[in-house]
Amino acid sequence: MASKGVLLREWEDFKKNAPDYIFAEPMNTDMINWRAQITGPPGTPLEGGIFILDIIYSDRHPFVPPRYTMKTKMFHPNISSTGKISISIFENEWRPILWIR
Repeated sequence: MASKGVLLREWEDFKKNAPDYIFAEPMNTDMINWRAQITGPPGTPLEGGIFILDIIYSDRHPFVPPRYTMKTKMFHPNISSTGKISISIFENEWRPILWIR
């Protein structure tokens, strides 16, 4: 199982250092299932948009990347029609040193 302590430490760091337009928190005490909200940053084409995504951490975290699913429907070359986010760093380029932030 993913280390609850590791995820808790990463979450504490995230809360201190996250940009104002990104919010994320665990959905329950197991620290495995998360919900995030990204507000489109000012001065970007996404300005004012609100984008929700689910994050599920593997029981092998941090050695296996989390799964990200975009809940907000949008057209984007890296987001499938089911909401799966396909970015190389979340797949074949993941390293255990990478974390929530």
